Amino acid sequence: MANNFKVFGNVVADTNENTLITAAGSSNIIVGSIVVCNTDATSNINITLSLYDLSETQQTYITKNEVILTEFSREILARPFVLETGDEIRIQSNVANVANVIVSYMDRNRD
Repeated sequence: MANNFKVFGNVVADTNENTLITAAGSSNIIVGSIVVCNTDATSNINITLSLYDLSETQQTYITKNEVILTEFSREILARPFVLETGDEIRIQSNVANVANVIVSYMDRNRD
């Protein structure tokens, strides 16, 4: 079993719901931090983060329509949580190309 510490950064390119991270078939992921930055110089944005639980085939919200102020960053996740195999973290922004998201996590590969 290997523990790999990783960071993932992405710009949310559209206003659709997008998958940030999926726990692979041989992994559990411990998510330590999610930070969202609004790079727009004139407008606030709204962010929705959700967890899709594959074993329950259910989506639940981490935060819904969280306002991120103009040129401001916000840490969304207060405590670490675990993604089991097939679980996903998803994000949606009401404005394209201004939401920058960084996820810091540990991938516990069982192989």
